[in-house]
Amino acid sequence: MATQKLSLKLLVYKTLLLSGIALFPLAVYPTSLGKSLRIATQESLTSSAVYGNLTTPDTVTVTLNQQSYVTVMYNSSVIKTGCLGTQLSILSINGVQQTDSEVFSGLGTNAGGSNNINYTVQLAAGSYNFNILHRVDGCTGLWQNRSLTVLIHT
Repeated sequence: MATQKLSLKLLVYKTLLLSGIALFPLAVYPTSLGKSLRIATQESLTSSAVYGNLTTPDTVTVTLNQQSYVTVMYNSSVIKTGCLGTQLSILSINGVQQTDSEVFSGLGTNAGGSNNINYTVQLAAGSYNFNILHRVDGCTGLWQNRSLTVLIHT
């Protein structure tokens, strides 16, 4: 019975999302796609204490015509090679790292995982550069099958 209720809720949510409405606690916002980026290529970084871009940056620019809530969704597969360690990703908006968006995967040698960011923020009207930065704690980290989507809720 609980599974049926969950399936029905997911079906309703998917229907609303496809029709341009996203659900947030206690509110319904009309939603539009700001921008989307997909990168299938496997790219790597070596160990560093500083965040940086992959060869093909995970970056999109969106212009807001009015103050809006924005949801940034980032998904990627990660693989750790050479040693145990951690692969980290963080959202940067107009060059400012959003520290509460940081995600990481602690991985064994040649092990895989995912780094996924789901981050909602209210922004004033203007142009915004959304960039996902990465770093590796030990040896080499690989990122692949990456997607970055920015949704605008008005």
